This record gives sequence, C-alpha cells and structure tokens, in this order.
Amino acid sequence: MLSKVWSAAVRGIDGFLVAVELDLTNGLPCVNTVGLPDSSVREARERVVSAVRNSGFEFPCRRVTVNLAPAELRKGGTQFDLPIALGTLIASEQVLPDTPSEGLCFLGELALDGSVRPVSGVLAMASSARARGLRGVVVPRANLGEASAVPGLEAYGVSSLKEAAEVLRGLREKSVEESVPESVQQEEFDLSEVRGQALARRALEIAAAGGHSLLMSGPPGCGKSMLARRLIGVLPPLTQEESLEVTRVYSVCGLLPAGAGLLRKRPFRAPHHTATATALIGGGGNARPGEVTLAHRGVLFLDEFPEFGRDTLETLRQPLEDRTVTVTRLRESAVFPAEFTLVAAMNPCPCGYLGHPKRRCLCSEPVIRRYRGTVSGPMRERIDLQVDLAPLPFGEWGSAKPGEPSSAVRERVLKARAFASRQGRSKPNTLLSPKEAREACRIDSEGWSLLESLSRRSLSPRSLDRLLRSARTVADLEESGAVRRGHLAEAAGFMGKWETL
Repeated sequence: MLSKVWSAAVRGIDGFLVAVELDLTNGLPCVNTVGLPDSSVREARERVVSAVRNSGFEFPCRRVTVNLAPAELRKGGTQFDLPIALGTLIASEQVLPDTPSEGLCFLGELALDGSVRPVSGVLAMASSARARGLRGVVVPRANLGEASAVPGLEAYGVSSLKEAAEVLRGLREKSVEESVPESVQQEEFDLSEVRGQALARRALEIAAAGGHSLLMSGPPGCGKSMLARRLIGVLPPLTQEESLEVTRVYSVCGLLPAGAGLLRKRPFRAPHHTATATALIGGGGNARPGEVTLAHRGVLFLDEFPEFGRDTLETLRQPLEDRTVTVTRLRESAVFPAEFTLVAAMNPCPCGYLGHPKRRCLCSEPVIRRYRGTVSGPMRERIDLQVDLAPLPFGEWGSAKPGEPSSAVRERVLKARAFASRQGRSKPNTLLSPKEAREACRIDSEGWSLLESLSRRSLSPRSLDRLLRSARTVADLEESGAVRRGHLAEAAGFMGKWETL
C-alpha cells in the first residue's frame, strides 16, 4: 500500500515543500527512511511507532519504506514525525482521508504518547506551502500563531496525532487564532532617561533617520550603552512585510517563544566581544544564521568594539555593503538577510581615560595605537557616523529636568523618512549607491567648495560618498530638497578624527 503526505523543511531561512511517500510491503518488520535524512529524521521511526500505538492505532507489522522527495536536498528537523505517522495510518487504511482535506501540509514532532510538540521554522515552511498552492497547513497548537500569519493559508492547530487524523477525515474545522501575544524581545528604554550628551543624541537621530552605522567613543560610564539601547525606540515601527521577515528568521533559529505571533518590535542584538566570526556572521555544519541576521531590520550593538577579534570585525565589511550574508559549507550554501543598523561603542584607550579631565590615562602611545588598530581603515570607512562622548558633569547628571523623550525624536525621524519617500527614495539613505547619492543631493557651488576642501584630508572616494549620504539625511530632517553647505558641514563633523589616522 502506498500513501503520500505533504510536509516541508528549511534551507537557510526559506522553506521548501517535501513529499513524504510511504510504502508498506511484505517482509521483515522495519522502517527505512531515504531521501537524504539527517539523524533527527532517522530517529523519527522510534517516536512514530510509539506514538501510533499509544494513540489507539496499530503500527503495521510489515516493511515500511519512507521516501522524502526531492531526494537531492538534505532534510533535517523533527517536523516529519507527524506526516510519517499519518502516512502510515493512510497506507494501512486506518485513516481514510476526506477528499476536501487534500492539499494540506503537516508539520509536528511527536511525543511517545502521541501528543504533538512545537517545531522551529513553521512560518518559513508554511509560506512555502502557500507558494506551492497548498490550501492549508496542520501544525502543533503552540505554532498556530506564526502559521496563521501567512495570508491565504488555512491553519489547523492540533495537540495530538488523533486530532491530526480528524483533520484528514474532514472532521475538524480550521483553527481560529485569537489574540496571539506578541513576543517581548527587550525592555522598553526611553531617551528621556539619558542626561546631557546632546551631540550623541543628534548622531542617534541621524542614524535612525537614514539607517546609518554609528561609532561612539568615550570613557566608561558616559552613556554609550544607554544611547545604543534607546535607538530601537526612535526607529520607525516594523511594517507588515518586515515583521514577517523578522519573525521568519527567529522562527528558523528556534528563538520564537511558543504561542507567539508576529514580532512587532525591531530586534536588538548585543553579542559579547568574545563572539567568533561564525557566531557573528553565521555558519556551522548546517549553515545557521548569525547575529547579523538575527539583527535584520533592527540594531546590532557591538560594545567594546576593539576587543572583538580583528578577523571577526573584518567579516562585517561584506554585510555592511551588500546587506546580505552568503555562507558556504561543504554540503550547502545559504544566503541570509542582514539589513541592520550597526552601533559600536569603544573606549578611547585600553584603560578608558585618555582625554579625561579628572583621571590620568595609564596607556602608552604604542598601546593606544595597537588598541585602535584592531579596527582597520576599511572597516572604519564603512561606519557613517562617529562621535566622541565626554564625561557627564554633575550639574547635568543631577538635573531634575528629563531629556527629550524617544517619541519626539521618532516623530522627526518618521517625517524625515516620509520626506525622502516623497522625493522618490524608497530605501534608507545609507543604502544609496554613489550615483543615487549624487543625484539625491543636488549640491550647490558652496557645497562643492566645502567638499573640495574636505578632500584635502585624504578622504577616499568611499568616505566622500558616505559623507554625501549622511548629509542627505541631515537635509531630510530639515525637509530640504537640496543639500546645503551647512548640511555637509554637520555630516563632516560626524566623520570622526580617525579618518586621518
């Protein structure tokens, strides 16, 4: 007897449909799985046999062959437990599918008692089912929130193998998802809690309006981390499409809490400076996404920037330029999205007190140069804004007057992005090509004069293009169609003293 049940798997962060074909023949009782399964799929036979028997069905005492098609793609994950069990019941004629139930994709891990456990990557796999024309997807009840987010796809949430069999028989209606809780990824932080640091706050606003990368340098305790964590609060909210992208990444990585729907907050990732290049970029045996992908559409905060390994930092150059990461391994290659805002923070020297008005620096000049040299010139050229933070005077720290709230800054950021959209720019200014940046700036003679004088600082063409993009954002914040000399001057002030080192 032969049966066929649709399921799906994940490759990179995209899903692809898998046909689970099952054949029962006479012979010694055994279960063989073919079609490039990994160990988690091969182990499914033990779970399936126990789940079928403990759910009140009989597991056939025959030779069972399971084929996962297409056979040329490697399959992993425990989501094949449920379709293999249902295929067994169909082939042994213990469950007779109702005709309207055709065109369903089944995903779920089985416990030994027949209950269905949640799996990762449901949103990506459900999207692939919809793209291939299937009408519905049957998932663990804990994954119903993300499956319901796919438009035009019927979602069924089941808690056991018996309930999944009822869906096949046409005895269960599609599930209605009510009030799926949103996932909380970080505590809410507000800029009103930050005292002083007007220059750094302005740099944060420009970074949010244009999507620019930002490097903050200053002694310990001056507010670098506080400012970085509050960037999320001034960025525009996620669109529906962006929310789907972020949720799919977290679902594939298994970081989406059970029962959660779409993520509505931009991600904030802050890896420790001991993180390896693989942890940052992605990779491993199965080409998993790294921190730059987990920060997609959000903020990647690298504290103690020079403490990261130089080779690790160099791997950021490609995603900062291309906004994607290509991870190639022996068995497969995957392309991950990496459109994030980089915020880096560092001390001016290893001890942290170079230039401090009250504390003496203990570092020698060679030590300082070696410390700063961890961040290479090409890497610095990919950071749009650089700002030095000074120690906060007691008068500002003790002031009872709170700073400007994040809501007020976000309002200006939204207006700037709306103005840019009306000017025909559909992407953040930091992503403009050199040609697009020149066309968008419309610089007058005074502006070109300033650029010519700045070029004498040995700025590279990449740095000049970066200056134009930052100046365009400054002009957007003022809703100015042309980039004037003052806009260029302010943007040049955020280029940082490192440009000439």
